[in-house]
Amino acid sequence: MNLVNLEQLECIVEVARCGSLTRAAQNRLMTVAGVSRSISLLEQELNMKIFIRSRSGAVQTPEGELIIQKAKNILKEVQELRIEAQNYNGINNAKIRIGTIPGPMGLLVDVLVQLKKDYPSLQLEIIEGGTVDLIREVSDGSLDLAFILLSSINEKYPDLYFEEIIEGGLVIGVSKQSPLAAKQSVTPDDLRNCSFVLYDDKYIANIVARLGDSADVLFRTNHVEAIHRAVRENLAVTIATDFSLKGYPWIKAGADITMIPLIITDAKKHYLYGVRKAENTSHKVLNIFMNRVGQGFK
Repeated sequence: MNLVNLEQLECIVEVARCGSLTRAAQNRLMTVAGVSRSISLLEQELNMKIFIRSRSGAVQTPEGELIIQKAKNILKEVQELRIEAQNYNGINNAKIRIGTIPGPMGLLVDVLVQLKKDYPSLQLEIIEGGTVDLIREVSDGSLDLAFILLSSINEKYPDLYFEEIIEGGLVIGVSKQSPLAAKQSVTPDDLRNCSFVLYDDKYIANIVARLGDSADVLFRTNHVEAIHRAVRENLAVTIATDFSLKGYPWIKAGADITMIPLIITDAKKHYLYGVRKAENTSHKVLNIFMNRVGQGFK
């Protein structure tokens, strides 16, 4: 007993399209005898006539039309399988470089871990930095994708694509020993006599500048553990976005630092953006990564 194969299905579809065994053979780079034999074997296997052949060409039988339509459907699904396999191989062998402001790091690592499980050969690299530096590194090609904090899309970079992920609220992080820890929310007036430790980011610096010249900045740093220690010891408070501060493990644990909303009535809204080069908007790996990060913030 013969088995139906893809070549037979491809042959009947091509003959139906051309109406001729000769033209079908030319299109498929086969001999006419090869096409004829492939169709005959399929007709024997199915025990039905698919074409009525004559010197003028090949005409589908009524039952043949049904078989040809099913063959088209099967070949379409086979093509989709081939594309899916190609996509998998392309993703699995890709290398992506991602940058982020500190807050989302925990979520991004979770996404990276899951991607590595799904695509074991995928090469992933992630670094932490400030918004300005990350935009520059995406622009010069050092990074494929970065997660940054902005109040609006930066039009200075027309070659970059900015995708809004989530709107962020301003918060402060304070020691549970601080008098502020009992408050449901704070305003700039509540912070007049506070010292600050800040992540070294232009956006956060601008927020602190709104508090006036009296704002006492103890230090700025890119080391979040140094910020943690100063806040934990009640030496200072820190200002960040809610999604950034939630990403710190010492906030998740809830052991020694409290997060409190900071209310600035006329402050601009600010957002977590994913930024990449405009030419990479159809990059499959980056799109998968962005989709999973977006789901993680919901």
